[in-house]
Amino acid sequence: SDEWTIKEIYGSGASIQAKLLSPEGDEYRVREGTKLRDGKGTVVRITPSTVTIRAGSDTEDLDWSRT
Repeated sequence: SDEWTIKEIYGSGASIQAKLLSPEGDEYRVREGTKLRDGKGTVVRITPSTVTIRAGSDTEDLDWSRT
């Protein structure tokens, strides 16, 4: 898959963070404003259940990892 997925969301309020899995299967900790390692977008919003990324003018909610 060429999609980033959500592994975990933790913290709350201003300190909420997420652990994402890259398409290659590497884990990265991100917070709002973090640019994805492959340059394919920026994390614009993290809630207790979703991570939203923006690439250009498109925004998308990431799916949860099945692993």
